Amino acid sequence: LKALSAMNLSLKTAFLVSHRIGYVLFSFSFNSQTRVMAWDPLGHGDKTLINEPVFTSLAQKYGKSNAQIILRWHVQTGNQIIPGSTNPEHIKANADIFDFELTDDEMAAIAKINKNIRYYNATEEQVENYTNMVIDLDSQE
Repeated sequence: LKALSAMNLSLKTAFLVSHRIGYVLFSFSFNSQTRVMAWDPLGHGDKTLINEPVFTSLAQKYGKSNAQIILRWHVQTGNQIIPGSTNPEHIKANADIFDFELTDDEMAAIAKINKNIRYYNATEEQVENYTNMVIDLDSQE
């Protein structure tokens, strides 16, 4: 389980997970009540990722931004998302993703995207720290 915990925490976007590993990981997560945490769900603002045609098309359909489509996909997949921003408008927009739902076909189209890019490379020390990290979720409001 430690290896899976380290893998969960070192994967920074669901797009980095190869489909075969991703489905095993998500299957494990749902069966064990463990969730994948996407710390950089927008790929550090990678414009080639954010501007994928599927996101642009869906953004137009739902009246949302490409980033909101990506965040909604993560939420519907069951990922815990932590989009980072210091811009108050972006922070507000990041939270405005609960008034629409992507269809199964749209979810599947997004799941096919694989940029094969790792946006975060943890050192061995960081992986060890992540593996031993304990987050007290019960005390949070």
